[in-house]
Amino acid sequence: MTTWSVGPFLPLVLQQLSALVGALTYTGETKVGILHSLTGTMAISEQTVVNAELMAIGEINEAGGLLGQKIVPVIEDGESDWDVFAVKAEEFTNPSSSNYVKAVFGCWTSASRKSVLPVFERNDHMLFYPVQYEGQECSKNIFYTGAAPNQQIEPAVDWLLRYKGKQFFLVGSDYVFPRTANEIIRGQVAALGGTVVGEMYLPLGESRNSTVGAIVDEIQRTLPSGGVIFNTLNGDSNVKFFHMFYDAGLRADTHPTMSVSITETEISVIGVKYLVDHYASWNYFMSTKDAPKCDGGFDPSESKKFVEKYQLLYGENSLVNDPMEAAYIAVKLWAQAVSLAGTFDLEPVRKAVVGQAFAAPEGEVVMQSNHHISKFVRIGAVAENGDFQMVYESTRSVYPEPWNFWVQATNGHACDWTDPVNLGGFYKQDTVEVALVHSLTGPRASLEKPYLEAEMAAIKALNRDGGVLGKVIIPRVFDGQSDDTTTLAVIRQIAEAANSSTVAIFGSAPSDAEYEAAIESSVLASGLPLLMDPRRSFGGECGEHVVHTGGLVNQQLWPALQYFSQRARAGGKQSMTFYAVGPAELESSGAFDVLRQQIVSLGDIVAGVSAPTTSSEAATAAANMKAAMPDGGTVLNLLTDTAVSLALIQEMQELKMPTGAFPVVFTDVAESDIPAFGDLLANQYISSAYFSSLELSQSTIFKDIMQEFYGSAYQVTDRMEAAYVSMRLWAEAVRAADTFSSTSVLHKMWSMSFQAPTGLVQLAGSNYLSKQSRLGTLNAQGTGFRVTSGDPEAVLPEPFWLYPDLGSAEQTCDFMKSLRTICPSGKGLVNNNGTFLLSWAGAADCDWCKPGSHSTAFEIQGRPATRICAACGEGSKQVIPGQD
Repeated sequence: MTTWSVGPFLPLVLQQLSALVGALTYTGETKVGILHSLTGTMAISEQTVVNAELMAIGEINEAGGLLGQKIVPVIEDGESDWDVFAVKAEEFTNPSSSNYVKAVFGCWTSASRKSVLPVFERNDHMLFYPVQYEGQECSKNIFYTGAAPNQQIEPAVDWLLRYKGKQFFLVGSDYVFPRTANEIIRGQVAALGGTVVGEMYLPLGESRNSTVGAIVDEIQRTLPSGGVIFNTLNGDSNVKFFHMFYDAGLRADTHPTMSVSITETEISVIGVKYLVDHYASWNYFMSTKDAPKCDGGFDPSESKKFVEKYQLLYGENSLVNDPMEAAYIAVKLWAQAVSLAGTFDLEPVRKAVVGQAFAAPEGEVVMQSNHHISKFVRIGAVAENGDFQMVYESTRSVYPEPWNFWVQATNGHACDWTDPVNLGGFYKQDTVEVALVHSLTGPRASLEKPYLEAEMAAIKALNRDGGVLGKVIIPRVFDGQSDDTTTLAVIRQIAEAANSSTVAIFGSAPSDAEYEAAIESSVLASGLPLLMDPRRSFGGECGEHVVHTGGLVNQQLWPALQYFSQRARAGGKQSMTFYAVGPAELESSGAFDVLRQQIVSLGDIVAGVSAPTTSSEAATAAANMKAAMPDGGTVLNLLTDTAVSLALIQEMQELKMPTGAFPVVFTDVAESDIPAFGDLLANQYISSAYFSSLELSQSTIFKDIMQEFYGSAYQVTDRMEAAYVSMRLWAEAVRAADTFSSTSVLHKMWSMSFQAPTGLVQLAGSNYLSKQSRLGTLNAQGTGFRVTSGDPEAVLPEPFWLYPDLGSAEQTCDFMKSLRTICPSGKGLVNNNGTFLLSWAGAADCDWCKPGSHSTAFEIQGRPATRICAACGEGSKQVIPGQD
């Protein structure tokens, strides 16, 4: 056995720990192993992890040990050599070895863990592994207290795509963790609309200028205008990389780097100036000790105690980091399990570890049945003082998923060691697929990506609660590329895919009619798939298989018109003057003329309408508006192009059109647009069903779920709420119908009410959702909207409010009539005139079959089973008219 010194403070620390526990009396000693690299390239990272493990052991002994036994650490050096790790692991786990221990805490790199894994499995022993890793592993003999990819890498990639850019360059050390992590990153980036422009590796410990410089040169070549660098380098290669990166003139404002192995300790070695404003993703940062205490949120006291105790033992300037915290957690969880089991024997302790909760410095963590722990997710930016400033924090601990969603071979798989016979380390879950179709690239991406984020969050929350009908929901993400033809081709591909388990589509199509045409040849087992569309709409269309959960123009605009009309009269005016601005489609379709009639019906005046499509046209519209309403009036801004809408408001300000005289009602602005408009939204009005300031229970749940997966600073909007409702409404209807059949699910949607974040809503027969109508104004902080007017009662949807000339189309939008055309025995389909039918075409009701005919079953794919009245066969006898 070799005992190694871990930095200059260790001898003093061991003396202090011995002094603290010297007066205690134990019945014996129990040895545990500590196996880390204390020499070689990984020593820069691993030596402090040993310190944290020793501190935890010291605290256990201070409290009297375990089961009367003093815990004695046996320290071995893996020498940054994976073969040495395996040798040392054998010494720790072989019962015939003089170094045999009851548990081992060790390893950093995945290569070292992979090298010892077969040893622990062969000897049926127990390793606590304290470092974030690439996943794709779940051993009965290992407890993983570091992050799985969904607790570190995936949230980091998602955050980068949202805030920093869509072009990625991947750099890592050449061993299992970086290569597997980058496989996950490639899949995630591609699915979410990003691009990986380059991928390069360095041998572990490589620091020659020529090899490191080649990577920096390639970054400059592939990202000349900037982009994201995702860094999975390990060990002291980071020093040379960041120095050369900096010397090449690359800075975080154009080339931000996200690292998953850079901690407070590495910053002190690399040098702060080389890392300022770059990012790292971890579960714990030392700076959390100074975080404010939040009611019902993070309590920094455990972090503060952890740092203070460590600095007491190892020096007042000592730093702590995430792997140290994970190592500390590991020792504490093992100790709690020993106490619960009442023995040091491996198998009882292994079973007792599962379910252990611990108030860790990062927040409370729990060991799950897959031998990984739930963990909080954080992203920090390196500050000038070498500390990390939080830019992202999950609001609750995230459940670990060792088998990765973004890798096809492991998608839909899980691990559960509470049932090793039927489940175990790798089993296929019972799953069902949904397709998420959104434009993730091109000009529509900024609008449609939030829909995807809300749907994904809803899916994760549903799966966490057991899925739907006992099945885990697997989302398949498709990019419409901001192109109608591509979007329809994707929908057609989904509908016609043989052996697909897709049961619904979430997203949007160019039109309802084009969607219906795209799915008419569907071969999906659940029938013609429903499209759950979250977009706001001017109406004028409907589809039997298209469910609209976004707001309709009558739900947003009509209550706002009534509000301003009544306000004018309350102020002593005879009428209110309006000026409408909207997209060109409202002008070309004649919808503006209908809007004029709706306003006149209130006794009010329309001074004019405009349909600008460019910023210059918006400026002209503002001038026309001022000329048409010299004494002021209300502006109805129905524009859907944010840039044109912004240009209009800017020009109104330039023309000195004050908000008091020219208030604007926006129908397509959300909280996420506030940074673009800024103070221009002050004292203006937003018409929407949902605002994040709503104090309703379902609104709170919705915000909690979104911030759980996207961080505490994530801003939710009405658009996201509609997409979230799409998923939750569909799931509730599936449960109520007890089937994934599209027809049955749709019927349940019609018959049930649903508690949405906006309030109680229900799907109408037109397949549009009833929605609340509210007016909001910018709050005092300029960060969101406060509700100024609204009714908790949902407004019924009127798809043809602006298109009354489409009367025949409106009549066909009563899809609930299909419920009236499910004919019972003895009846058959008839049209509006009472004529008996032999198919669904024109069916409006059921009637008793006449003499000479009989009721017979009739069914075609995509429709519910019904009956028709068919003629009796020649020579047949019918006792009762209409009898089967």
